[in-house]
Amino acid sequence: MRLSQRSSAILVLTRRLVAETDADRICRDVLETAEQQLEGAHALLVDRGGGDPVFTIRTAGPRAMELRHAHLLGSPVSAGFGWEVLGSPGVTSVLLDPRFGFDAALIDDGMRAATVVPVATGGPPQPVLLLAWPDARECQPEDLWFVENLGVQLGLAFRNARVHADLAWTRLSLRSAERDLARAEQLRAVGDLASGLVHQFNNALTSILGLADWLLSTLPVDAAGRSELVTIRAAAVELAELIERLRGLGSAPAMAESAPTVAEAAAACGPREP
Repeated sequence: MRLSQRSSAILVLTRRLVAETDADRICRDVLETAEQQLEGAHALLVDRGGGDPVFTIRTAGPRAMELRHAHLLGSPVSAGFGWEVLGSPGVTSVLLDPRFGFDAALIDDGMRAATVVPVATGGPPQPVLLLAWPDARECQPEDLWFVENLGVQLGLAFRNARVHADLAWTRLSLRSAERDLARAEQLRAVGDLASGLVHQFNNALTSILGLADWLLSTLPVDAAGRSELVTIRAAAVELAELIERLRGLGSAPAMAESAPTVAEAAAACGPREP
């Protein structure tokens, strides 16, 4: 009956974790299930710290949160069972050692033994599911089967959450790239428009400057309206210089290089003074 109950709990937990992508929620669900099914167990999830027998408590189950030393969460703590146990591939049962900080804190809270379950997540950090017990005990076969499956489900859920996080990041990157591409297309359209406007203005200004130069060359120095022609020509030259600055937005460099600009042509002719 106990195995049947725990099998049902594993099935319910699996269904719940399939769609879960929040790592904190995954931890809480697994630790809560562990404490519900394992009488007297205080469930903790810890992250291993390199090659030293030091880890950081990430999350505690509801029962473990009632311990007086729950303030150890988030702080690096030394463990008596060390790396040789934390790094082992399977479930390990150990007696707590009062010479070490973490062990002494749990012993002070009435714990005497711990069951350590490595969690395979496929990458750092490398978490460990840790169950503390109030009696010096070995992990019973039915408990061993259950905690092993909890470790497997936790590892799968973490990998699933990482995949979802990677997909979310990829979607964000894709949207950013799409926005950049749309902005580039808009700038290209503006450049094409500017290039067309420059071409049209150049045609008009060529006629204005050409006619102004011809009139200035044919009219006598004291002819009426000559000063006005000079003003018209100067204004046309200023407009040509402005259009030349707009050429930078154009998308037809070949056209720009094929013929001199209006401003260059006007400068070559020189100003016509009365």
